[in-house]
Parts: sequence; structure tokens; C-alpha cells
Amino acid sequence: MVVKPLVALRIRAVYSKAECRVRLDIFCWKGPLEESNKDRTDGNSTAHDN
Repeated sequence: MVVKPLVALRIRAVYSKAECRVRLDIFCWKGPLEESNKDRTDGNSTAHDN
């Protein structure tokens, strides 16, 4: 009975790490995308000149 909580904790740790990575990816992608959209609506293409 002692093994089950340990396994659950280990699984939870793995999931939380994956969730953090996914959230970071979402923020990494969302930030530049939102900024480029802002620049487009503003008419300012300073961040993305290429």
C-alpha cells in the first residue's frame, strides 16, 4: 500500500513538469504571435521586419 502513493507522486511530478513545459511553449508562442498581431493592427512592423 506504500508503493501506490509514491507512484502517484512520481506521476504527478512528471505531469506537472510536462504541464509547465506546455504552458511555457504556449506563452513562448502566444507572446510573439500576439505582438505581431498588435504590430499589424498598429501599422508598426518593428519586431518583424523580414
